[in-house]
Amino acid sequence: MKKNMFIAAVALAAGVLFLSACERETDPETPNQPPNTAVANVPNDSSLQRAVLTFYWDGEDSDGFVQYYQYRVVSYLEPMGIVDTTEWKDTISTTVTIPVRSDAEENFQVFQVRAVDDKGAVDPTPAEKPLFTYTTSFPSTQILYPGQGEKMLIAETITDWWPGIPLSFDGVDTDGDILQYGWAVDGGDTTWTTDTAVVIDPSLFDEPLDGQHTILVTCIDDTYLMDTVGKKITVDLVFPSFDKKAIILDATDESKWNTAYSVVPTDDEVDGFYQLMFPEADQYDLKENLNHFPDIATLGQYQCLIWHSDHYPSSDPQRSPIHNYVNQLRNYMNVGGYFILGGHLILKSFNWSEAGPWEFSDSSFVAEYLHIFAADETSSLWLDFRRGIPNPTNEELPYTEFYIDEAKVKGTYVRPPGVSVYGLNSVQLITAPGGFTEQIFQYDNDPASNQFGPRMRTVALRYYGTEFQSIILGFPMWFVDTTDAIELGDEMFRHLGLNE
Repeated sequence: MKKNMFIAAVALAAGVLFLSACERETDPETPNQPPNTAVANVPNDSSLQRAVLTFYWDGEDSDGFVQYYQYRVVSYLEPMGIVDTTEWKDTISTTVTIPVRSDAEENFQVFQVRAVDDKGAVDPTPAEKPLFTYTTSFPSTQILYPGQGEKMLIAETITDWWPGIPLSFDGVDTDGDILQYGWAVDGGDTTWTTDTAVVIDPSLFDEPLDGQHTILVTCIDDTYLMDTVGKKITVDLVFPSFDKKAIILDATDESKWNTAYSVVPTDDEVDGFYQLMFPEADQYDLKENLNHFPDIATLGQYQCLIWHSDHYPSSDPQRSPIHNYVNQLRNYMNVGGYFILGGHLILKSFNWSEAGPWEFSDSSFVAEYLHIFAADETSSLWLDFRRGIPNPTNEELPYTEFYIDEAKVKGTYVRPPGVSVYGLNSVQLITAPGGFTEQIFQYDNDPASNQFGPRMRTVALRYYGTEFQSIILGFPMWFVDTTDAIELGDEMFRHLGLNE
């Protein structure tokens, strides 16, 4: 009995002690301590820097860990009296490269960074890096193509050859680099790109597409300064009508004629010859129009453009000016215009600085639109090319052979030994035609000629594409016998489907 009473007493005492312990207050929880932040000494404090800056920092938290960081820049711009403070930006990194505003005469920058710990506490005294920056200049923009007020031919629908309206541009930043370009049409949204050439989808222009439209290009440099003005042009988009047969573009300059190998014709004689060759064609004299290319809207009325540069160029200033007009020619052909091209050293005119043989890059006009990847020329010393022989594979719609008119080429240049008749010198040979082409005529000379290399080589080529066709003659048409030339003009039109 006494034992049981003892046990009960002990239990009662333990319970009292337990209850007493439960009622005792615990020590208060230690308050969360904010983190600390330190910025590296690169760049040096108060140093003069370019307005694109790289900062490094670190942080610690004595009772937790750093969750992320926040940084901003305070820019003091004098003498304008402007204080420009950016918003705090979050990052988990311990370094950042940023541009700062630096468009005043004096620019004092304070970079601030602060750590944020796992409980959300923020370093109340951000680490700071004070320094100065050079005055930055705004970038400027220019549009390379098209030009202000330029007319451009357009198609009803996008095709492989006409994907839209081409636009090329660039910019200048005197104290840095261009970061991005932005372009917009008709006041619409800006599209940003790092490219300097784009093709604009026609659906982005306001309706109607046929008519005047605006194109604006601007740029941003690597300090995030933007060309606030940009470059704005107006273009005139035109649907071609192709309601006329052909136009002859006369680039033959009789004043540059080389009298050493031929009789100099008058301009009227050359014009009359081509009118006989293409009786339904209108004529446009490049010289009389001060080398101004025909208005592209006017050109869009014609199904075919015929170009001739029949004088013999002995120097760069005398060469055919066709290389100056490749943008217009691309535009015309992309929307379905046909092209016939002939002249003395006509292929060399695209690559005058190099001696033959020539290779033409895939992106060149000669390769893309004439489908010729390599060419050569015959000797300038020998008046040797006497006849164009039709390619025998053109059986379905054959061409007729033609002869050079000897009366037009007599001069002080000489014929090959043993040859009694005069021909043409410096004939262009097409040595690497591209796909979808037919070789029209081959080179032929007098059987007694010792110039064997050019014999039976291709001197005329036709490209038949999905949107346009072209014919290139590696010789000046003026020197073809007039009767043969009339037949040649008719046959070229028939092959192009222009006599239907």
